Amino acid sequence: MVDTIAGTSLKLIQSALPEFTRRGLNNLDGYRIIIVVRDNGQHVVIFRDVNAPPGFGNTGEKPSLEVEFDGDVLIRSSYSPR
Repeated sequence: MVDTIAGTSLKLIQSALPEFTRRGLNNLDGYRIIIVVRDNGQHVVIFRDVNAPPGFGNTGEKPSLEVEFDGDVLIRSSYSPR
């Protein structure tokens, strides 16, 4: 298996990790991390159960979290428990 990640994506993930741990989530194992770039230049980092089916909402075993940035500034986060 080969997995790649862009440097800008890594920076966003690192910026989102404090919010991840603030929500009591301490282990990235079992999470898929999705980076969304919006037309307005904002970025969203989504932590989602790797086994959750595609689509919206949290239907996985693990809680999900979305962290939204405008540049380097965190503008909101959304936590969805199991």
